[in-house]
Amino acid sequence: EAIRDGYHTLFELGAVDGKRQLTDLGRRMAQLPVDPRIARMILAAVDEQCLAEVLIIAAALARPTLPGAPHRSALERREAWRSDRRFRSDPKRFGQTDMTRS
Repeated sequence: EAIRDGYHTLFELGAVDGKRQLTDLGRRMAQLPVDPRIARMILAAVDEQCLAEVLIIAAALARPTLPGAPHRSALERREAWRSDRRFRSDPKRFGQTDMTRS
């Protein structure tokens, strides 16, 4: 069922045809290292001459879950926050307080 749904999505995006063969658009989409839906957005933005604006949206949609994501428990957020110390600047520099709080 998951494979069928995947083909259906690719068909809706124009990446495959009715025979499940990759289209020219699908080949262009495959060159982008992002989800096919985001790749389709980017390629449409090129055609519509609004790439800069769509790249901002695509970047937000494509980003991985952040360490402080709400679905994580407080313990998981604290552990994630501690594990990436070397990539952080001083939170007080930006007027933030304790970033480990929920």
